[in-house]
Amino acid sequence: RRGGVEAEPPRRPADVDVEAARALVKEELAAGGGAPRLLRASALRTLLSAYGISALPAAQVDDVDDALQAAGRIGYPLVLKSTDPVLRHRADLGGVRLDLADPAQLAHAFTRMRAELAYSDAPLELQRMAPPGVPVVIRSTEDPSLGPVVSFSVAGDATDLLGDIAYAIPPLGPEVVERLLSRPASAVKLRGGAGMPHVDRAALADLLARIGLIAEDLPELRRLELYPVIVGVDGVTVVGASAELAHAPNRTDGIRRTLSGPASAAPRGTLER
Repeated sequence: RRGGVEAEPPRRPADVDVEAARALVKEELAAGGGAPRLLRASALRTLLSAYGISALPAAQVDDVDDALQAAGRIGYPLVLKSTDPVLRHRADLGGVRLDLADPAQLAHAFTRMRAELAYSDAPLELQRMAPPGVPVVIRSTEDPSLGPVVSFSVAGDATDLLGDIAYAIPPLGPEVVERLLSRPASAVKLRGGAGMPHVDRAALADLLARIGLIAEDLPELRRLELYPVIVGVDGVTVVGASAELAHAPNRTDGIRRTLSGPASAAPRGTLER
């Protein structure tokens, strides 16, 4: 509610299958004996698909032959990267090789990465190259007091160092989504101009709204991260995703609904009220 007027509620797209998502979460928690657990990559893809979200396919590869076979299934150009959580997004640390155009480049990159990252036993992963665009980060977490909280930021060292992150509490109607994606200072990169292309803000807003629905519908989803998401001139591409499940907490819905609405830009880990 703003100025005595009810904010427009979130739209629920026709391709969202809540029951399928809830059944998957229940099955995954039961398989883990009810303990908190990371969601398997295949299960996470299925969960996202239930909300109309697709991610680029990826395959872990153990040797050059394995990588070449996977490349034949995925198609060139490709990215080869470490699955180490510190290295997987750090080309400057040798954890990523981009734009591999053919088998010879892939075989050379695999051999070099294995040699240079010999100190890490993390497997390597192969993935189709994403279209060019602005990388962003979308997360949802289950806060013990507030319930689901969605955050949005533009990826990069400046964001990480300065905490240039916006937060909002679902439900995420159109007004809240627009505030959320506009609030970080670095979101100027999404507006075009000054030599930067205009990106597909409508597709990004749709993705944020869908993550708001996931966070609202599934209290068992302790943490969900889409990183990076590449916002291009025509659509968005989810490159990486991870999630953690736990038993559903008791949500204090009254407090959450009171605070729900305006997205806030605040230091990491806090939410302005």
